[in-house]
This record gives sequence, structure tokens and C-alpha cells, in this order.
Amino acid sequence: MMSDKEYRRLADRSVYPDGTRFQVLLSGSQALSMLEDWISGSCSADVRVRSAKTRGMVVLETLDVVFASRMVMRNSGCKVNVIHGKNS
Repeated sequence: MMSDKEYRRLADRSVYPDGTRFQVLLSGSQALSMLEDWISGSCSADVRVRSAKTRGMVVLETLDVVFASRMVMRNSGCKVNVIHGKNS
């Protein structure tokens, strides 16, 4: 589980250069909840959805730091993979 300091760091845009990708591993129901939030228009992030190698899990991938932070805050304990862009 992430601490408040780690949440704030994830949401800090200056820490991550342009092109940084966030891959968040969620269960199917968690991913559905986040996609409903995204579809409702509460955020304007680009999102890629794919099934994970782990049965029943889904990976949501985005370049938007704020949306990635929102996913982590709403789904505590989820795994996050950060792939830094070319400028890092």
C-alpha cells in the first residue's frame, strides 16, 4: 500500500518527463469502475486497455499522471509499472 507521500509524488507532473507511461494492474471490476469514470468525461486522458497475463486481471495504460494517480488512489494495493520516456 502506498503512503500519502508516494501518492503525491505520483501526481507530481514535474517528476515524470513527457512520454512516461503508467501501467496499472487492476481486477476486472476495478478496471470497469475506472473506465466508467473515464467514459463519463471526468478526465480527458488517453487510455489503453489490455488483458494481463494474470487470469482475471486487466492493465490500464495511460500517459496522464493525474489519471494514473486517481487509479492508484481509488484502488489501493494495485501494482503500477512506470515506463520512463525518452527524456528521462
